Amino acid sequence: MEKLERCQNCGAKVLQEEMVETTIGLICSDCETEFTTCSHCGRIFPEKEAYEAESGIICMECYESFYSTCYNCGIATTETMGTADGYLLCSHCYEYTNICENCGERFFEELNEDNFCSYCEEKLEEIINEYYYKPEPIFHGSGDWYYGVELEIGEIYKNKFSLAEKLLNEFEGLIYLKEDGSLNSGFEIVSHPLTLDYLYNSKLFEKIEENFRGKARAFNKGGMHIHVSREAFRNDKEFKKFFYFINEHKKFISFIAQRKSNHWAYLKKMPSEWKKLEEYKEQDYNRNTDRYTAVNLENIHTIEVRIFNANIIAARNYKNIEFIDALIHFVKAGYGVDNPKNFVNWIMKFKKKYKHLREFLKERENKLNEIL
Repeated sequence: MEKLERCQNCGAKVLQEEMVETTIGLICSDCETEFTTCSHCGRIFPEKEAYEAESGIICMECYESFYSTCYNCGIATTETMGTADGYLLCSHCYEYTNICENCGERFFEELNEDNFCSYCEEKLEEIINEYYYKPEPIFHGSGDWYYGVELEIGEIYKNKFSLAEKLLNEFEGLIYLKEDGSLNSGFEIVSHPLTLDYLYNSKLFEKIEENFRGKARAFNKGGMHIHVSREAFRNDKEFKKFFYFINEHKKFISFIAQRKSNHWAYLKKMPSEWKKLEEYKEQDYNRNTDRYTAVNLENIHTIEVRIFNANIIAARNYKNIEFIDALIHFVKAGYGVDNPKNFVNWIMKFKKKYKHLREFLKERENKLNEIL
């Protein structure tokens, strides 16, 4: 009498020689359609327990022993897996990951402008404000007028978030950061109103140089704009002289600013017949203006000078603001502004004041003499 065996899948009794050996035991031929063969171990197993692998269909035992599943594509593989965002990825999907330039972790996302993962990008947005952000001003120092500095750091090579966070932590209440569409991968450092003495004592420019040098670029990658209180000028005549000097002495101004006049800070074109300051009329310098001139008059409380090249070097940034301060005092003292040589000679009389401006002029004495 032929021996019958019970099918371990459906329970039917079938001749033993007609049955198939599987991972759950012998099954009948009718149940065979519900089973498949593992491409790894070669055994037959229930298809409902199958896993898709790069080598084909595999059983649960082989999967748990030899395979891992890629988080992205869902395919199991025996190869060494890479990780991104804490998930395992196959080599194919791993090629499409990126390294966050801030935290150094891999992330499975498309690259954004900063090459940051979404977490770091969100944190960055919390400390770098949109372009039109303008908080209530906090005045620092005591004086007759105040300055405001806008320094564009055009390219930051790495650690953008860390550099921004460190600078803000050290100068909280003195500066804030803004986005600027003209910058490639950097941001704009904006100060609250401060006096020149307060700026010296704060060491803001020294700290910018210490933290950013070798990690970012500003020169020829952005500008430095300096705001000065309108109260710096006691009357319209003083301001006329200030405005005249910057717009009329183009070669000297480009030399001081380390930047040629361009679209972002172009100098006003003076009619050839305007040879004397007395010929300026208020409507001539306050008419048809826009913010992209060398001296921007659009702000209510400040006058913005936009001529300077941006810089990470502290001495150059001090030189810029010292020039504005010196020129204001020069015109307030009643000196003539028809020849920049008079201004240079006046600057050189100081022994300690305007140190960085005087050093800049001395270092470039030959070029300065050509211009003068």
